[in-house]
Amino acid sequence: MPNDEKRVAWVTGGGSEIGEAGAEALAADGWIVVVSGRRKDARDSVVAKITKACGKAEAIALDVRRKNDVNKAAEQILSRHGRIARMLHPEDLGRTICCRHAASGLRQRNPDQSDLEQGFCADAGQQGLG
Repeated sequence: MPNDEKRVAWVTGGGSEIGEAGAEALAADGWIVVVSGRRKDARDSVVAKITKACGKAEAIALDVRRKNDVNKAAEQILSRHGRIARMLHPEDLGRTICCRHAASGLRQRNPDQSDLEQGFCADAGQQGLG
């Protein structure tokens, strides 16, 4: 499958109740889900539930309060999958973004994006990712 068709979703806070529900819903819809968060046991539990239900998921340690950690996690996902098509950040009540918007030049501040989403998409656009 070409990278531009690959549906990879990154769920930050994936071990939380909202993050878990979002990750499970995306996986049930055929997305490859990358679950990130601070608590290893919670991340691993969500990934185990998804894979048991025949979905595709993996876990990455992440503390979104550390920008370098966010960038490192993004690089890991991009290295493995070639793209991130959707991002779910539960602290923003499940709003999602498509990082292709950043790559296509829509880098203006979107009031519905968190600082994390805005910063990641701006970085993705500058690097030609998305």
